[in-house]
Order: sequence, then C-alpha cells, then structure tokens
Amino acid sequence: MSDHQFDKDLDRQAVLLDFKRRLIDLTTLNHPLPETDIYDEPVRYFKANLKWTPVIFGWLHILQTVAGWQDAEDDNYAGIQAIMKFEEGIEAMSIDYEALKQAIRDGMYETVNDVAKQIVSGRTSNISVDDDGAVTDPTTDGGIADLPEDDPATPDIDESLASTMGGAQAVSRAIEKFLDKCDSLYGATNGTPTTSLASAQDVIKAYFPTDATQMDSAIANYYTYRNTNNQIAFNTSLLFETYMYCRGHDELAFNQWLIDGVAYAEAKRLTVSNLVVGLSEEFWSSYFAKGAAVPSTDYRAASCTKIATESWSYAMQAASVAYVISGVLKANHRYQFDFSGSFTDVDNPNIVQDAFWSHNLTTGVKTYIGFTWSISGITAPIAAEVPFKADHVYTVTREKTGGDNNGTITKLNNFTTPSNTIGTLTAKMTDNGEFGL
Repeated sequence: MSDHQFDKDLDRQAVLLDFKRRLIDLTTLNHPLPETDIYDEPVRYFKANLKWTPVIFGWLHILQTVAGWQDAEDDNYAGIQAIMKFEEGIEAMSIDYEALKQAIRDGMYETVNDVAKQIVSGRTSNISVDDDGAVTDPTTDGGIADLPEDDPATPDIDESLASTMGGAQAVSRAIEKFLDKCDSLYGATNGTPTTSLASAQDVIKAYFPTDATQMDSAIANYYTYRNTNNQIAFNTSLLFETYMYCRGHDELAFNQWLIDGVAYAEAKRLTVSNLVVGLSEEFWSSYFAKGAAVPSTDYRAASCTKIATESWSYAMQAASVAYVISGVLKANHRYQFDFSGSFTDVDNPNIVQDAFWSHNLTTGVKTYIGFTWSISGITAPIAAEVPFKADHVYTVTREKTGGDNNGTITKLNNFTTPSNTIGTLTAKMTDNGEFGL
C-alpha cells in the first residue's frame, strides 16, 4: 500500500470518527437516545419505535449540511461531493401536500374497506362496496352484483329486475340439477345404490361448488335415507323460480320454500335441506351471475313485483262514475291511492263535494261520502282515515288480501241534477310493494 493511499484511508477514518462524534453530540444534546435500542424487542421495527424518530431525522438533517462532511469542498473527496449533490437534490425536492394527503386518504379508505369486507365475508374479493362505503356480501343476497340499471328509454322492461330474475332462475335450475344428480348417482331402487358412497361424494364435489366436509356428510345422510325412501325427484317451476326471486335466491330462500312451497315429509325435507346446505357460497353466486347475463321478463309474474302505477279521472256529470282498474292487483301488496279535485252543482253552489266529503259552505256541515270499492280483498277506508281537507287532496293506503284480481272504484254524485255538475276528480294508484313476509 502506498503512503498516499494509507494517508487517504486515515483521512477517511478521521472523517467517519468526526461524523460519529457530531451525531452523538447532536442526538445527546437535542434528542437523548432512548434506553431501548432501535432493534431491540419489543419495538423491532422503526415504524413502531416513535422514540427513535427525532434521532433519525437529526441524522438526516446533518447529512444535508457541509458540517457533516469534513473536506466536502476538497476535489480529492469526489464521493463526498457526490453525496452532497444528492442531498441537495433531496433538500430541493418539493412535495404537493394536498396530493399526498389525498393519496393517504385513499389508501386508508381502501384499507378500511378491505377490513370491512373481511369482517362481512372472511375475504376481500367477490364483495360489493357501494358509493357510500356500505359493504355487502353478494352471496348472502343471492349474488346481486353488476346488475344493469333500469333504462328509462325501455319502459316495457326493467333491465335490473329482468337480470335478477334470470339469476334466480339459474340458481333454481342448478338446485334441480344438483338434486337430480344425487338421485341418478344412487339410482332408482331403494336400498341398492348403483354408485358407491365414496364415488358419489367425489362426483358431487367435482361437479358443484361445495363445502367438502358438509357435503360428504350430507351425501352419506342421503344414502341412509334412500335405504327405505324413494328418489327426491325435485322439479323446478315458474312458481318456485319467482319464489326464489322474491325471497333472495339463496340457501335461506330455498329452505323457506321447502316449508312454504312443497309438502315434503319431515325426513325428506331434512335430507334435502342438508344436501343444499352442503353447497358453498360460490354455488349461489356463480350460478346467479351466469343467469343474470340472460335476463327474463318472468319477474312480472313474481308475487313481490310491483304493478304499474295507474292514473285516471272522474268527470262528475253523471249520477255514478265508475273506473275499472287495468292492472291486476296482487295479493299482500299495499296500494297507495291519491285523490284530488272537487265538484259542485250550478243549482247548489253552496255545496262542494270531493273524493270523500260533501261540504255545505253555508252551514259548515261536512258529510262523509267516499267511494264504492269493488275490489276483492280491499275494504273501503273509513272517515277517520281520510279526515276532511279544505284543499281536497287525499292520500290513503289499502292492503289487499285474497287472490290477484282487478276491480272497480265508483264515485257517486249526490246532486239532484248530475248533468249540471261542474268539476272533475283525479286519482292515482301506486303499488307500494309486498307487505307480506
């Protein structure tokens, strides 16, 4: 080693020793070192060791000054000069604090949403988060995800409901296929399976998304059931599919159908229910997604689907004016009726009648008249439900029981000479939806 090289090494060591002394002086003077070393347990990581933060930032500060580097201006120390140039670049950097704040906010929002997703479903994918941050598991409500919005330019079809119906039908038919597969694997003869239990379990798990442990147990239970009982022979139908559409097209909805929709003996109901419980969440969501891509207008027949809003008027120049409702009113729906307007008679200008009341302006007497409601399952409102209003605007809701049908709402004109009546009543009927559970 040359004397010149030896001298340079000594110079470097002197620089490092002096730099270390300066750092110790700085940190001791301004920021006493914590008793816990930076890498000692339990504060293993810098991000968790806030006591060391001011110390480290003190080091960074001194590295950005000439004082931290002896002979920084000496051309023989090109490395030091390069570091100083780099530090000047760091010092000159500008930060868009608003952009940084927004980026931090976005990152925190995504993190919180991922936590919420895992709380809801145990996963962070195949999960729905709406614009307000509400987190839902699409498989728990039948896999409602990425459904199209209703297009107002196509009033004859609700695209969202049609896609939901398509998904519900796919789920319903997948259930039938699953139960038929169980029947075919065992065979038609009670007590004599054509496929071994182990093979049947393997086939079902390979064919359908399942919870492996639950499905193995359910297939074993089914094989025991078939020792003395016939095939399940489950068949779908529009009634079943619309039931699933209305109830959520998921495992719970199917189990409700086994109670509400079919008259199975208890042993059969439990056997079928156990089989369906063995299906995984992916079964419901994946088949729903496939069906949603093939919309169906069968949603119109579903018990929960609202009928179209209907408006009409009563020109009160007759003793009795009737309106026949066009839509088929569905049972267990609550309908809202809005009435407005009034009429009088040129021979009796002191009496004003509206949809429900006759008001004598001279005496102030108000007499409840109302309508004649000829709709099966709907009763006429009483006076207490529609108290008199001077503006002649009324809203009343009626619940329909019984079957699905239409009917007539008739308004009587109590004036002696109806042809002399002046005025018109307007009416609107809105289906508020199914009130039955």
